Amino acid sequence: EYVGGNDDRVFAKNIEINGECTQFTLVIEGNEYEACTKLLGEHNVQNIVTATGMALKLGVSPEDILRAIRALKSVPHRLELIKNGKINVIDDTYNSNPVGAQIALSVLAGFNTRRVVITPGLVELGKREKEENIILGKKIATVADLAILIGGKRADYIKAGLNAVAFPEENILRFKTLYEAERFFSQLFSAGDTILFLNDLPDEYD
Repeated sequence: EYVGGNDDRVFAKNIEINGECTQFTLVIEGNEYEACTKLLGEHNVQNIVTATGMALKLGVSPEDILRAIRALKSVPHRLELIKNGKINVIDDTYNSNPVGAQIALSVLAGFNTRRVVITPGLVELGKREKEENIILGKKIATVADLAILIGGKRADYIKAGLNAVAFPEENILRFKTLYEAERFFSQLFSAGDTILFLNDLPDEYD
């Protein structure tokens, strides 16, 4: 993989997620530096590459840039990686939309583990809500080993998308509320799993 920035003196390659951070090689004017950030996703590496180019123009040293990259913190509930014992939890519960959901699923795909998606679906999309949740189900099927659906009609739409691409029925679980699902987490999850919480659902939604 190769991610370039606005300044061709700087680019990133060898981008991988290792369960602790996003690792990559940051190339600055031909010199290679191994970098690690708690921010998840290729789009965040792109942002780092762009910021690195700007920092260099301002006279910041590569060593200081690498320290800054290591110190970066994710915004709470936006692709936030949380270690829960030996389980990786990706918290992406803040205001998910179709583009954000695709990015989150791409991040999940980067984990070489058993992958689980927990979601109530996408809300407040008007006439596109049914269609977008069916599409979401199809996309979940390409990444997840287990899909846990929360709620009512949006979960129906996601399940329709999963079924449309022959996702195994036994790997689709339905719960009315997240609280009900949580009672079974200890039975459902094992050490090494990566779990994506995709979108949050206010109580006033079904």
